Amino acid sequence: MASTHRFVVTGAPNPGWPQGSAPPQRLNVVDFVKDKRMFSLYVQALQEMYDASQDDVRSYYRIGGIHGLPYEPWNDDPNKTPLGSFGGYCTHATSIFPTWHRPYVLAFEQVLQDHAAKIAEEYTTETSEWRKAAAELRQPFWDWAAPGQAVPPDEVIRLSKVYIRAKPDGKETEVENPLYAYKFKFKIPGSGPPVDGWPTTVRHPKDDKPESHPDDLARVLLANQESLTTQTFFMFTLLSAWPEFSNTRAVAAGNPATSLEGIHNSVHNFTGGGGHMSRVPVAGFDPIFYMHHANVDRQLSLWAALHPGVWVTEDKEVSGTFALPDDAPVDGNTSLFPFPNTQDTYWTSNNSADTTPLGYTYPEFDGLNMNDPIGVKKAISEIVSKLYSSSHLSAFPSVRQPAIAAASEATTTISDTRNSLWEWSARVRVKALELERSFHVLIFLGNVPEDSNEWATAPSYVGSFGAFVNEAAAQCANCQAHLDAVTEGYVHLGNAITRHSTGTDHPFDPDRVKPYLKDSLNWRVQMAHGTPVPLESLPSLEVTVVAAQITFQLEDLCITTTLPPVA
Repeated sequence: MASTHRFVVTGAPNPGWPQGSAPPQRLNVVDFVKDKRMFSLYVQALQEMYDASQDDVRSYYRIGGIHGLPYEPWNDDPNKTPLGSFGGYCTHATSIFPTWHRPYVLAFEQVLQDHAAKIAEEYTTETSEWRKAAAELRQPFWDWAAPGQAVPPDEVIRLSKVYIRAKPDGKETEVENPLYAYKFKFKIPGSGPPVDGWPTTVRHPKDDKPESHPDDLARVLLANQESLTTQTFFMFTLLSAWPEFSNTRAVAAGNPATSLEGIHNSVHNFTGGGGHMSRVPVAGFDPIFYMHHANVDRQLSLWAALHPGVWVTEDKEVSGTFALPDDAPVDGNTSLFPFPNTQDTYWTSNNSADTTPLGYTYPEFDGLNMNDPIGVKKAISEIVSKLYSSSHLSAFPSVRQPAIAAASEATTTISDTRNSLWEWSARVRVKALELERSFHVLIFLGNVPEDSNEWATAPSYVGSFGAFVNEAAAQCANCQAHLDAVTEGYVHLGNAITRHSTGTDHPFDPDRVKPYLKDSLNWRVQMAHGTPVPLESLPSLEVTVVAAQITFQLEDLCITTTLPPVA
């Protein structure tokens, strides 16, 4: 029997909301920081989570530690030692990767909003406005895929101090910015160097020194903006089956687009740059983690709306977790440990599929009738196309922001019309644990600078695919059995091909593109902290050109033909 004192994850409450009406929205952080009341409440609530006793399961330290280190039971978990090779609770490279993180962000949001509601009661002016802001406060998301939004606001990555309207009188006050970094009260048990020498979370440290470099963070994110947008568009467009959408494990004959987890992995590496966010065991301690994963959850909601009826499939948790042994079978009814929805039961992928009972929604669903899945799909397809449609699609005048449909089965019929184009991509397959650290595979069309510091900003740089790695795997005896696991992703080449085309009406036709790619395609490997890696150090790496003919019919987008891979 579970403890009667266990913290139950219910989500933030909706006091005052009529039955059946939409819950509050998780807002884009770009808009969120402009809402002075909500931002002020968020900053103060997050600081209170930081200040809480680390024995409290609702403290920031204990919630951050769910993801990985210190590999300890959370919230009265009856398991006192890890059951799987990976000692944290998080699931990666498995079908429940997207859904496990849903109750995780929900637990964080619930505690944060609870603090905000109590803080709102301490204001002595505009009391009703502060209470309303607290009731509506939800975890903001960072939409790194939206054009122009890859770099978060200064309030998130640059400002170590911010001005808020502080309790009790609401006057403008300068305070330490908890979004800039989390300060540890003591070293994380088991962390090891250099992490155990960092008193705060850091982003893009240099020479393992405990300092963040926001200019480097912004530079890397800007360099990858176009690629992130394109990868996200084709994730929504071309991936219609749960296995290829949900995780990075290579799928036989899968459609040429990177999974949600794969794009998520790259953002972890771009953000951390060798700091906490690029290290699986400690990523959950960086406050930007929850903005990142709120966006991953938002993308899950959008994808599910575009593919009604498609949800979690049977799989296995290869490397295990704190609560699951290696190779444990998982499906939609698997308990998402360690998140209880009652004193005796846990959240599952199936019972958390609808976010309305969880107390939140996203702006894209505002005003939609969620009981009309066809209408929701149509509305969301238009929104997603407008947000993320790849710029090179505009090369075809007949294509007007295509709506999104499930990819059809490939056929052998090749058409050549103004309503179709060849989508070219570099498929990356690699053993994720081969370097024992997080790394990127960078794709170029053209010459590659000798200085690796210039790679991401070179005119020839197209994009990258990242491996987000548990660096403790090399010390784990059981993990050795999983070192051959292959991860897969795609870097889309269409925008770069368009820039290098010579004005032809058909810049993507195979007869034109194949010789160009044969002469121009290059790749390099770089650790998350920036150190270049000789290609011979990664013998499992395979980079292959893949082309798929995409046809626009009745404003739907589908694959009609896929060429055999071109080495």
